[in-house]
Amino acid sequence: MTVADIRNNPVIAYEDDCVTRLIQDDVNETAYNQIKNWSISELREYVLSDETSVDDIAFTRKGLTSEVVAAVAKICSNADLIYGAKKMPGNQKGQYHHWYSGHLQRPFAAK
Repeated sequence: MTVADIRNNPVIAYEDDCVTRLIQDDVNETAYNQIKNWSISELREYVLSDETSVDDIAFTRKGLTSEVVAAVAKICSNADLIYGAKKMPGNQKGQYHHWYSGHLQRPFAAK
């Protein structure tokens, strides 16, 4: 199954869902055209490759839909997901987000 197969067959039809339209319309066609013929397994190997830079991934991400990302995640092990995520810097917000001495700490709450 290729990236194009998944993009061209969304779970919910483009005409029926505004979220699908938003996702599809936001895909960078230049990035997409470089990877559309890759299998999902090839995309996984690309993300996990030591030769793939953070900048390469940042560009490639713009050519993906959430369904393609989900397909790659589905064939990854937990270790693959952790390794791949380390190559994708970004703001990660959440209630528990401060690391200190290897322990997850809850942010100070206003009293």
